[in-house]
Amino acid sequence: MKKVALFIMFFTLLSKILGFFRDITLSYYYGASYISDAYLIALTIPMVIFALVGTGIKTGYIPIYGKLLELEGDSVSNHYTNNLLNIFLLIATIICSIGIIFSPQIINLFASGFEGATFQLAVKLTRVSFVSIYFIGLVYIFSGYLQTKKNFLAPSLIGIPMNAVYILSIYYSTIWNEMILAIGIVIAALVQFMVLIPSLYRVGFRYKPVINIKDKNIIKTLHLMIPVILGVSVNQVNTLIDRTMASRIVEGGVSSLNYADRINLLIQGVFVMTVITILFPKMVQQVANNNINQYKRQLHNGINIIIIIVMPAVFISMIFAQPIVELLYERGEFGREAVILTSSAMFFYSIGIFGYALRELLSRGFYVLEDTRTPMINTAIGMLINIILNLILAPLLGIGGLALATSVSSIIISCLLFYKLYRKIGSFDFRNIMFTLVKVLCASTIMGVICSFLYEYFLSIINSSLALIITLCIAVILYMISVFAFRIEIVKNILISVLKKE
Repeated sequence: MKKVALFIMFFTLLSKILGFFRDITLSYYYGASYISDAYLIALTIPMVIFALVGTGIKTGYIPIYGKLLELEGDSVSNHYTNNLLNIFLLIATIICSIGIIFSPQIINLFASGFEGATFQLAVKLTRVSFVSIYFIGLVYIFSGYLQTKKNFLAPSLIGIPMNAVYILSIYYSTIWNEMILAIGIVIAALVQFMVLIPSLYRVGFRYKPVINIKDKNIIKTLHLMIPVILGVSVNQVNTLIDRTMASRIVEGGVSSLNYADRINLLIQGVFVMTVITILFPKMVQQVANNNINQYKRQLHNGINIIIIIVMPAVFISMIFAQPIVELLYERGEFGREAVILTSSAMFFYSIGIFGYALRELLSRGFYVLEDTRTPMINTAIGMLINIILNLILAPLLGIGGLALATSVSSIIISCLLFYKLYRKIGSFDFRNIMFTLVKVLCASTIMGVICSFLYEYFLSIINSSLALIITLCIAVILYMISVFAFRIEIVKNILISVLKKE
């Protein structure tokens, strides 16, 4: 399992690097313009809309499939998978048809500030991009299937060809026309699905045209899905509100939010989601075997790992927000104004990285227990907080205010989930978690203070890009030294405990 985790991190990192290169390519050719805004909305809408159904399906699917596989074997569990798959295809057809017909109305919802050429281009791109819903949904289902089969590598690979297709489509759109951007969205989703096919065949999946909406396992999945869908819809409403307000604040505001968010998603995607991807099936297995103490241990270890990984990244992202944006994006059509907008959003998004990561893990802690209602309720509370803070902070801080509102709401949600899970399952060593958090905060503070002075010194003798790279390398070393100085020995113990072969 140690090797698997390293491979997952490597492939995820490679995928995120390509994702950055995609954004760099987009910013180079289109900057923070009406074309990039329209493209990002067309890219976001199918993913946002289907995230409602896809996340619900995957969340309900993994616990039920895991129990069926454990208790009744491959035949029953595969029949259930095929049944769910065919029901999904019907749902996807309905969603796709509605999306194509009502694209103008949907654009008005997602970006009410779009007008004229921006609006028309967004509608055209979105109508094509809706076809990708079929493949996005298949990827959701089959990634969950493979993870339950303890095949983590194939799902971690899919982002690499996907981002390669995005990059090519952005480049060729400058040679031919903007519609290539939308065609690239569809092809990228198709390529993701195709990458999974060989692994699906190897683990024994065979497609069968069965459909039975009255199947008890489908009904149970539906009961688990509905609260998840409602909870995810709340998250998407937050995205909708942020995008809408950003489109009204300034042209290029949608793009600036996206560019900043992509930087912070690197930490979440490479490290946090790797931990969660490995832990989730393990926790399902422990609960299926009625081993609650082992489940609590896995959850406790996951929280500590997230603290150790995420907190130093929060400090780095906040201290070096503008230099990082300059290094990654400032070239071509991405000018100084775009740098200021994006770095402001990145700074305030960074505050919520830890809250987001903890929320993702704790939500899955509830899903494993077949409690999807609690995360939904707490997410709804977070949405209300986000809306209120958007209205207060956006006039004061502009794009940065929208990012800060998102960060604060994610921190509040994670605190609520932590408390509710504690009430539900009892203690999972809160004192040890807080002890780790305090030590990591001290180590991160030392690293941040020293590196901020070092960066200023290096700027006086070398160029800004090289100064930033050297400073970040030193930051990693300083943090590791600080961790050992504070005797955070749990780092080693947690990694061995979570990543060892069961």
